[in-house]
Amino acid sequence: MKQFFFIGLLLLTGHQVLFPQDYYIVRRSRISTNIHNERAPMPLGDSLLVYISTRSINSAKLNLDQNGNDFFYMFVSRTDGRNFGGGKDVVFSERNELGTGPCSFARNGNLMVFSQYYAPNRLGAKSIGLFFADRDDNRWINIRPFEHNDPDNVLYTPFITENGNTLYFSADFDDAIGGYDIYVSYLKGSRWTVPENIGRSINTEHTEFYPFYHPIGRLYFSSDGFDTRGGFDIFQSEFFKGQWMPAEKLPFSRINSPNDDYALVMADNFESGYFERRGATYDIYEFSTDIPVFKESEKFKSNYHRRFLLKDNSLDQDTIDPELFEMAWIIDDTIKFPGSEVIYAFPGPGTYRVRFEVYDKLLDSTRVVLDKNQIIPYRIQAAISCPDTVRVNQLFRVDARETNLPDFEIDQYYWDFGDGIKGEGIESSHSYGYPGNYRIILGVREKVTNRRDEPELRSNFKDIVVIPGS
Repeated sequence: MKQFFFIGLLLLTGHQVLFPQDYYIVRRSRISTNIHNERAPMPLGDSLLVYISTRSINSAKLNLDQNGNDFFYMFVSRTDGRNFGGGKDVVFSERNELGTGPCSFARNGNLMVFSQYYAPNRLGAKSIGLFFADRDDNRWINIRPFEHNDPDNVLYTPFITENGNTLYFSADFDDAIGGYDIYVSYLKGSRWTVPENIGRSINTEHTEFYPFYHPIGRLYFSSDGFDTRGGFDIFQSEFFKGQWMPAEKLPFSRINSPNDDYALVMADNFESGYFERRGATYDIYEFSTDIPVFKESEKFKSNYHRRFLLKDNSLDQDTIDPELFEMAWIIDDTIKFPGSEVIYAFPGPGTYRVRFEVYDKLLDSTRVVLDKNQIIPYRIQAAISCPDTVRVNQLFRVDARETNLPDFEIDQYYWDFGDGIKGEGIESSHSYGYPGNYRIILGVREKVTNRRDEPELRSNFKDIVVIPGS
């Protein structure tokens, strides 16, 4: 079992380092039982969840493999509130009594890749390999093997990208760094490329399996070979300039617990997902957040209109002889610009005294044509104050104090840093583990007095560039 501890740090400036807020609500899924093992959750569409369980699909047969362990079979349950839990076994056109799964789906759920036992190896033991199947309503047909299956090796825990062209899986091939490594194969035409070891940024001398590729370009996986304090944790890595970056532990203690945690899958918007945890039995857990989803955010602009045209229309400029008269604009009694029309960039929001004067050279006198207070307001938006560029692992602050939303009483500020991490509050801190381009979204929720009223949401975004560390 894993030990778990927390170390707090303070910056030399006296500011406390703000670690990722554990905003996910984690609960044991109703799919899980106290009798059987339920593992490897994988969503199928918006309302189904496929998983593997040691529950028997044929009571007439002994549900044990050659080592005396329970076989796993695939089951499917609804997740939309109708008959959630329990589940029905996944129907194949060709039944395999020796166990199937885990699995993954592509092409809108019409293609499945899954693990299953098949022909004996040279020692007479059943092997585990990868297979594909096509969806035909509520059953799976056209079962066919992955062309790189090898009876002397185990190929397990597959994940296939939505376009069906990239396949990740765990295997104990001869070139594995540890016991089981994560490999990748690409579909070129009608053939899959020879599996490639994904490399030492992810694979260790121990075990890595359950890869899950998120559309943001991140690979999640489970490992007991990094700083896991003695068990399996969930890690993440991103692909940058042709290579996988060093793996980092998923920074949520409610998901990476003192127990062994595996098989994370997460929604595209990071709002929810599933994973597997080992306790007395293997159980499926689900997680979600009540942080609102901010859609159709507008781009954050400069927080005020900097450049203004100062122009006076009270005088007929064509009748004024420049040899006899001088015209000028004066800002706050300190800055003077000659001419009747001036474009001036005010240094910031506020109230400025603006005068337009005409000087009569013959009479040596000045006439004040215009004298007013010019108000430079904040733009009406959720204002994001943060750097445009930061380095990897550089802690920086984001600030929303210049937000200007008249007639909108703000109840809460929410931050989405574009890398799966979120925050709350008018101010927050963040650092990025990998280089790239990210989008920070600041969302605000309206304060309502009647609980029946749906609060209004507003949001703006700002793009930030993260460059490699020095």
